[in-house]
Amino acid sequence: MPEPIPVAPTDDADQINVVAQQLAEQTGLLPSAALSLTGTVSGIGDWYIHTQDIEGMYETRQWNKDCDATVGTTPSVEFNYKQVRAYVTTSDKVLRNVYFSSVTQEAQVMEILGSGCSSVTGSTTLSGGFQTKGRFFTTRMGTITRPARKNAAGALLDPSGTCTEWFNVDIAHAPDAHSCDSGYDTFKTRPNDMGQILQEAAKQCPTFDPALVTY
Repeated sequence: MPEPIPVAPTDDADQINVVAQQLAEQTGLLPSAALSLTGTVSGIGDWYIHTQDIEGMYETRQWNKDCDATVGTTPSVEFNYKQVRAYVTTSDKVLRNVYFSSVTQEAQVMEILGSGCSSVTGSTTLSGGFQTKGRFFTTRMGTITRPARKNAAGALLDPSGTCTEWFNVDIAHAPDAHSCDSGYDTFKTRPNDMGQILQEAAKQCPTFDPALVTY
């Protein structure tokens, strides 16, 4: 068994990569190419790894006013909203006595695909909204890799385990019937609407971090 290579904290990314390569040559194991250098901690120890993912679909619903007693009247739409069905998953684990070259945090990247508003194009101010229906999904999982946290007695403080949950949430409430050119469903309103979904995901899986998500 090769002796561990002592590693001193450094601000020089090249130095860390050299150490990782030396370890790979001794053990025959290649350092992970998926880890992007975002910190200066490196070496052999107990490391915490978190990953998260979310996907779902949505559709516009209309809320009708009650009819009055007048003969021949029909319900009218009071407001509209998006009904969302989503699936969230997180994984948290601690790897004991392993080597990592750096602390990393990679954003979870998401894509939102909306449809139902054919007149809305990328060149209009109304682009970027959810439109009448669609889906969202992760194109790159969010990850955090760092040294595990411990108390004074050396006991691990980081969570371990997986969480997978389906959930429903209503978002994007707007007055009257939905209209593609109303101005209530645009690129400017998307962060708030998506934020409601992510906050609900965090309630379902407590280690899910909305701040780690970009879209």
